[in-house]
Amino acid sequence: MAGADLSSADLSSVNLAGADLTKADLSGANLSQANLYETDFTGADLHGTNLAGTLLRRATMCSADLTGANLDGANLIDAMVDENTKGLDFNLWVSRGGTVGDTTRDNWMRKVKQGLITFDQNQQGADLPGADMSGMDLSQMDFSNANFQGANLSDANLQGAVFVEAAVENANLSKAVLKNVDFGSSDFKGANFSGADLSNANMTNSTVVSADLSGANLTGVNIGGCMASGSTKGIDMTWWLTNGGDNADFYPD
Repeated sequence: MAGADLSSADLSSVNLAGADLTKADLSGANLSQANLYETDFTGADLHGTNLAGTLLRRATMCSADLTGANLDGANLIDAMVDENTKGLDFNLWVSRGGTVGDTTRDNWMRKVKQGLITFDQNQQGADLPGADMSGMDLSQMDFSNANFQGANLSDANLQGAVFVEAAVENANLSKAVLKNVDFGSSDFKGANFSGADLSNANMTNSTVVSADLSGANLTGVNIGGCMASGSTKGIDMTWWLTNGGDNADFYPD
């Protein structure tokens, strides 16, 4: 299929795993929900292509044109682009698990912490499990639907950031500045908030079961529907329930 003209084709949900689509014209095509595992798009024209929800894991897109392509919900783990790939936010690509040449996510994160790369404000859907972001200034950033499971965010400045529907289980947020953060509908099971400043944060409909809130500043925090349990440390359950929080122990399996 190398060099094929598939422009504007409806290829939704198709299985093209491992296919050779080098220099193919897929401009304006619909590839939503397609299986593109290890597919080779080197030099392909993908401008305006719908790649929403696709499996692009380990795909190669070096020298491809992705201008205006829709990558919402696409799995980019280990998908490779290079400096000749057009129309791409390289920071967002790497934060979601893709690679740029030999720049892996860990190498990219080190460069961000060193100030060598600018961390873009829009990090929706970022895939950063286990990432070390301790002490970083991440204020006002949008991490909606991001994966921070087991990440280290201790001492980070996250004031005004958005974490709606994020996965933050077992993450370390100790002593972080979390003022006015929107944590709505996020999962913080087992997370460490000890000593963090959560003043005026929104935690509605989130989960802090088995989390540690010891010494955290909860002034003005909105915990409506936020699920705690007897295993949640550092909270007075009576205060929690009085202020709109919920107790998972009331709902035995």
